[in-house]
Amino acid sequence: MANRLSWMSTDDIIKTIPCSCVDGRTPGIRYSVAGGSLGLVAHVLAALERQHGHFSAAQVLAYLQLFARQVGPLYLHSDQHAMAKIWAKMSLAEDSSVSQLNEEQQDLFLHLAIQADYQGCGHVKLMLLHAPEYQVRAELLQLVLQQFFVLYFSGEPRVVFDVLAGEHVERQVLLLIEQHQSAVADSEQQSALYREEDPEDNKFFCHRPLKRRLITLFADAIKQSELLNLCTDQWQALALEHDQAAERTLGYLAPHLPVTHLKL
Repeated sequence: MANRLSWMSTDDIIKTIPCSCVDGRTPGIRYSVAGGSLGLVAHVLAALERQHGHFSAAQVLAYLQLFARQVGPLYLHSDQHAMAKIWAKMSLAEDSSVSQLNEEQQDLFLHLAIQADYQGCGHVKLMLLHAPEYQVRAELLQLVLQQFFVLYFSGEPRVVFDVLAGEHVERQVLLLIEQHQSAVADSEQQSALYREEDPEDNKFFCHRPLKRRLITLFADAIKQSELLNLCTDQWQALALEHDQAAERTLGYLAPHLPVTHLKL
């Protein structure tokens, strides 16, 4: 495992590397949580709604902008299979690009991209299909998806949409649950990143320490803004709630795979 891990400044990771989804098809060096950073933000907004009531599109947009501008890249992925369904529905070529759509096409894309049938992210799809289990209103998640693409189409920096290729061939679930700073010399502010070396032996991967760091940074950004906030104990419970949501998704998608809990 050691040769699959790289250490890097935690601040640099958060600011520059998108928090991708646990999907094993994700290429390159990564740290991941279920649904990517957008999925995590959706869970935060669901907790906020439980305290403050239903949010409008404008409120959702404000939180997404705050995360992208003050915390780190806002990441969502689909895959080639889901995108092929969207392009067929839109009567466009399979090699079409989301970034090249005109305004009329963007409107139709937005209508499709918030529906469960057109999701390439398994976690997001399951959240839409089983909203009560995930404690996230389906209508809220649709607003989150819609406003994500509003930001994407507007050219907002650090809003990342990825389309993953290939089939699911994951053979294992890898959960990084602890990383001690003594693991690397002079690593007071460093975190581990994972790189899949063998595409035929890839893994669902979740980085829980960096997820907790993202939650802390988002909480700090919200506190310093004029947006509605959560109570301290609710922020503390969010990481566990998201851990449970991730495990629920993995139970749906890969109940047969062995799970490794990694402590560094």
